[in-house]
Amino acid sequence: MKSSPENQQLVLILTSFANASFTRLFGGDSISMLIVFIATLVGYRIKQIMLENRMDIRLIFFCSAFFPSVIAASGHLFSLGETPQITLGTSVLYLIPGIPYINSRVKKKTRLVYVINNSDSLKNRSVFFIILCF
Repeated sequence: MKSSPENQQLVLILTSFANASFTRLFGGDSISMLIVFIATLVGYRIKQIMLENRMDIRLIFFCSAFFPSVIAASGHLFSLGETPQITLGTSVLYLIPGIPYINSRVKKKTRLVYVINNSDSLKNRSVFFIILCF
């Protein structure tokens, strides 16, 4: 069973909006939301590029966490917005392995029957490593 290709730009934009929404959910202001949106956009794009180039998963998650954190820290450093601590805290929430873990273990098939897809062994190993890091 092959999965359909995903539109990487759409996933990038929607992930950035979702992370900015978490900022609002945790009490962040509009400027914090904008900073988190930009930080997530940069971090997730770095992750996509490095995954395409088949780089080491540890380096991918290091870079995907480091650069958004630096961007989010600018809000604290330059006193942008009223909630810079929430900006910094929510800037890397897209790295939490909940959804990739669920997607790597369970694939939806027709009529709500779930089966484990054997072609996801690389994704399973990657998710296992992410969980070990947390």
